[in-house]
Formats: sequence, structure tokens, C-alpha cells
Amino acid sequence: MYAFSKFCIVGGAAAFTHYLIFMLLVHLTSITLALDNLMAFSIAFWVSYFGHRIFTFNAHKTRHRHVLPKFLLVACLGFIFNEAFLLTTQYFFPAENLSALIILTIVMTAIFTFFLSKFFAFKFSG
Repeated sequence: MYAFSKFCIVGGAAAFTHYLIFMLLVHLTSITLALDNLMAFSIAFWVSYFGHRIFTFNAHKTRHRHVLPKFLLVACLGFIFNEAFLLTTQYFFPAENLSALIILTIVMTAIFTFFLSKFFAFKFSG
């Protein structure tokens, strides 16, 4: 449970980063939701990686070449889940509830990626 609490703190910081960047892009650009989401997710990835590496899973002594490829795979799977969830569920949310939709999407993705991170990406390092 302790690791999950730490995961939630780091995940919250990454989720806030994702949300903030996503909403800024939606309001300041005219690109698609999918591309806005990809750009926000890409920035939040680094908040998540370093936060989980150092704080959540105490893997700061493990070389990046051992952890980063696995975490990148987890992040890519998380992004696929995130994008599919967002693009599928957008049809059930009115346009004015876009903020609630991205929050729901981020929460669902966090649950999915916690288990992949704990049991795969950082398995041997903490």
C-alpha cells in the first residue's frame, strides 16, 4: 500500500502536468484532441519516469538503460489505453465536459499503469 501511495503522489504530479498541458493546447491551438493528448502525455511522461524512478520505486541506483526501455513500453501501452479511452468515451460526454473527460481518462490510465510499472518496469529494482 505504501508504494501505491507514493505512486499516487507522483502520478498526481504527472496527471496535473498532463491535464494542464492538454487544456492549454485545447484552448490555445486548433490541433486535434488526439494530438493535444499525445503532446501532453509526452511531457507528463518525464515527470512520471523520474518521479517513479527516484521516489516511488527507489530505483535511482538502477541504470536508465535497464529501467527506461521497460518504463517507455509501459508508458506507450498506457498512452494507447489513454488515447483509446479518450477517443471512445468522448462521444458520451458533452463538449462542455471535456475537463471531466480528461480527468477520468487520466485516472483510468493511472490504475492501468501502476500495475504494469510495479510488476514489470520496476520489478527488479524496488
